[in-house]
Amino acid sequence: MGFQGLQIEENDRFERGEWAFERIAWVVMAAIVAAALVGLFGGLGVFASRQASAAAGALTVEYPGLTRYTAKTDLRITTGAAAVSEGQVALTLSSDWVDGADINQVIPEPDTWESTPDGLRLTFPAGAAPPEVRISYRPDVIGSHPGTVTVGEAGPAVDFQQFVYP
Repeated sequence: MGFQGLQIEENDRFERGEWAFERIAWVVMAAIVAAALVGLFGGLGVFASRQASAAAGALTVEYPGLTRYTAKTDLRITTGAAAVSEGQVALTLSSDWVDGADINQVIPEPDTWESTPDGLRLTFPAGAAPPEVRISYRPDVIGSHPGTVTVGEAGPAVDFQQFVYP
């Protein structure tokens, strides 16, 4: 008895479909890795940090453009000399932003926290230099999360827009 070899049926149509699926899967995986590297899923990258400023440098807001639902996130607010009034800086965070954020900590600690029809008003002492404020929070909404920071009663305002992933 001699060796006859294996007799295996080949299905060329199935193999071509399998190869096409494999190539598409590799492209999809590469696109996911590239999106993560540029920051489309939060964290570091091109889309990680955004900055918005009011005229004359009275107010600058640095925020993540993309973040995750309930992930610890920071909002940094820098005020200029134009924001100081009577030795204090008053900042109002819009109610639509405050309603979608669970605020954990504000550094430095504000002198007063006041709920107003416009949102949350925080008052800080302005020593030798106007304060830089860091607000640590966790987003409570999924999707678009717009906000506005206003100096004083009707001073300069900065609008910003975040997107919160599930």
